[in-house]
Amino acid sequence: MSNAPSWWQQSAPSFNSFTPLSMLYGMGQKVDATLRRKRQFKAPVPVISVGNITVGGSGKTPLVALLAEHFAAQGELVAILSRGYGGSQKTPYRVTKDDAAARVGDEPKMLAHLLRHTSAQVWVGRRRSASAKRAITAGATLLILDDGFQHHQLHRDVDLVVLDGQNPFGNGQLLPAGPLREPKNALRRAHAVVVMNSTTKTAALPCTRFDLTLAADKSTLDKLKEQPLIAFAGIGRPEKFFDNLKHHGLTLFRQYSFADHHRYSIAEVQNLLNEAKENQATLVTTEKDAARLPAHLREKMVVIPASLDGSDTTRLFQHLDQLVNLSRR
Repeated sequence: MSNAPSWWQQSAPSFNSFTPLSMLYGMGQKVDATLRRKRQFKAPVPVISVGNITVGGSGKTPLVALLAEHFAAQGELVAILSRGYGGSQKTPYRVTKDDAAARVGDEPKMLAHLLRHTSAQVWVGRRRSASAKRAITAGATLLILDDGFQHHQLHRDVDLVVLDGQNPFGNGQLLPAGPLREPKNALRRAHAVVVMNSTTKTAALPCTRFDLTLAADKSTLDKLKEQPLIAFAGIGRPEKFFDNLKHHGLTLFRQYSFADHHRYSIAEVQNLLNEAKENQATLVTTEKDAARLPAHLREKMVVIPASLDGSDTTRLFQHLDQLVNLSRR
């Protein structure tokens, strides 16, 4: 998160003032997981979870969209289950591309937009086991649990974990001393790990590894060359978005970071638009940020989509196809 402490991403001493709280968090997390597994709902259709073991952006949402497209193309009626973080909707609800992010959350709204040309559905609700039942009643033949590695009330047939390849475990400490939701050994529960944009040598992982690349869409970036840009982002790690623009040779006149899931006021966005106009610059942002903006403001800036690819994509699909078929036997 943009407001996360910088030392979360750096080497840290084995003990600091937050370590006792981290120990309590770890114990509480284990107890909660044990209790929730006792009331676990097992769906009559395959369930794929896509999650992570750290807080902040790792590329999970684009991977969910990619998997939904893959299985929808195979004839599955895919339902994505999201908690709808940042939205007000509590009971199971099927998202449309026209829903407000304030109701369904920015990521579900973005997913509904990305998948609007497929048969895939996006469902939000505080209890994802309840959303699963509603989606199955509506005809779903395969469920994708978004951000589900720590969600134990719904049985999963496949657990995928996404790691940020630039700094997969931060300082290696549990919350709040570090960014880890669970210890690194929790990866033993995963069927596979997807490493995004690997730039460092990741230690041996206890499951199958796939490497993918997540980057801003090149064709959109090419159109922005020779233009001064003002960029803003309220995502897990805004600096990754800004660095990607600079790496492509674009000129950032100014950049603004906001907290993940930040709800922009009309005045905030208008100020950014005014600054861009005064400096003859183009205002740019991410798809996730755009999902939180009204249409009349989105039209006045350039929304840069993310593209996900890599040589391991086909191998990942084959691996998942095999696991899903095994779960149906």
